[in-house]
Amino acid sequence: MNNWAQRIDDAACQALRQEVDLPLKPGLVCPDDPGSHNDMDLHTFMRSVDALQGYFHDCFNLGAQGADFRPLQLRGVQAERAMLAATQGVNTHKGAIFLMGLLSAAAGVQWAEQGSLDATGLGRLVQARWGVPIVLAGVQANMAMGPAPTHGVRVKTVYGL
Repeated sequence: MNNWAQRIDDAACQALRQEVDLPLKPGLVCPDDPGSHNDMDLHTFMRSVDALQGYFHDCFNLGAQGADFRPLQLRGVQAERAMLAATQGVNTHKGAIFLMGLLSAAAGVQWAEQGSLDATGLGRLVQARWGVPIVLAGVQANMAMGPAPTHGVRVKTVYGL
């Protein structure tokens, strides 16, 4: 199982590197252009990915161990802190930490329960296993945010997304 955890970690980090290395993304960070960002560039993203190495491995193992949402959430917070430390406070991968961490955990669940991986079922597994706690954590975070909501909370409020 440890080999699969490492393969998931390597694939997730490689995907993050490939995304930023892809040129011609209007407004987004590209290899030779920070896009509309004045606080990040290719090197910021690469430092971030380096800081996340091992996180997806841990999520896979937590999923394989049958972890509830709270241990995944705590590990995600640790990964976010590592990312912010590596980027001097710049949020390069907060969304990826959340989404890819959950998908990595779901892969761990699949591997432990079925001995195989089916990428098409990972989203449904996340919803079934951790959907309610995710929503409840979001509600609690929104209530705790007070007058300074995150960008994601503002988008949800304005656009209902």
